[in-house]
Parts: sequence; C-alpha cells; structure tokens
Amino acid sequence: MAGRPPTAAPHPARKSGAVQSLDQALAAAAAAAAADDSMAAAERARVAEEEGAFAGFMRAFLGAARARRADLTATAEAATAKAASLATYLGEGGPATTPSPDPRDLLETVWNFAAAFDGAAATLARRMAGK
Repeated sequence: MAGRPPTAAPHPARKSGAVQSLDQALAAAAAAAAADDSMAAAERARVAEEEGAFAGFMRAFLGAARARRADLTATAEAATAKAASLATYLGEGGPATTPSPDPRDLLETVWNFAAAFDGAAATLARRMAGK
C-alpha cells in the first residue's frame, strides 16, 4: 500500500443511512430531469410546428404582398405619367420645365380653377335670373 493515500474515516452520514436517501433523491432528480428533457423535446416539437405554420403563412402573405406592390407600383407610375401629361396640356410641364411640377400642386391649381369657374357660373346665373 505504498502508493495509496491514507483512507479517511467513513463519513458520519454514511453510517446513518442518509447517503442512501441522498442517492435516492439524486436518482429521483435525474428521473425528473429526464422527464423534463422529454417534455422539453415535446415543447420544442410543438414550437417548431407552430413556427413552420407561421412561416408558411408568411410565405403566402409575402407572395401576395409582392404581387400587390407590383400592381400598385405600375398604377402609381401610370398616374404620375397622366399627371405629367395633364401638366403639359395645361402648359405647366414638358421639356422646358424639368422636372414636372408636383402633382399635388397641379391638382390644387386645377381644383382652384374649378372652384373659381363654379363661382363665376353661379354669379352669372344669379345675374341672368335678375334680368
């Protein structure tokens, strides 16, 4: 027994049987941890299934959103071209004035003209009715 360290006296808990109950507690904890691991695996599987369903929903949504965006972009480009054409017709746009005026300003001008025209027509109608 030349290379062995001296043997310590047995721990007092081993004599009382507490170590045996500690071993049982550790075994119960290990079993509970294994059950938690299986529950965690089930939870992970459930979450993965939900995430897969959500990803499928988002793929469909993004496909529809991209198509809608392309349609709206084409509509906006057509409206911008028509506004530029109207500005040219009214003498507000065209090659001489680059860039074309802001469509909001153009529409405000047209609106103000229409309001003034309606006011003049109402005034004329009142005057004609008075004669």
